[in-house]
Amino acid sequence: MSNLLDLINHESASIVDVRTPEEFMSGNVVNSINIPPNLVPDNVDKFKELSKPIIVCCLSGGRSGQAAAFLSAFLDALTVIAVI
Repeated sequence: MSNLLDLINHESASIVDVRTPEEFMSGNVVNSINIPPNLVPDNVDKFKELSKPIIVCCLSGGRSGQAAAFLSAFLDALTVIAVI
C-alpha cells in the first residue's frame, strides 16, 4: 500500500473516527465507526477485533495521533495508522 488513498480503499481496512459523537454525526467517512478519544482505552479489545489496517482519523490529527500512539502499545504499530 503506497499511499493513504490505497490504505483507505484497502478491502480489509477499518476506519475509526475519534472525534466526538456530535462531530461524527456532522459528517464522516463512509463505513467508519466512531470511538471518541476518552473511550479508546476502554475499547482496546474492540480495536483488536477490527480488520487491519486500522486508520484512525479526527479533525486535525491531534486526537488520532494520541489514539494511535496509545494503541501501538497493544497492537502492531504497522496496523494502526493515524491520519494527520
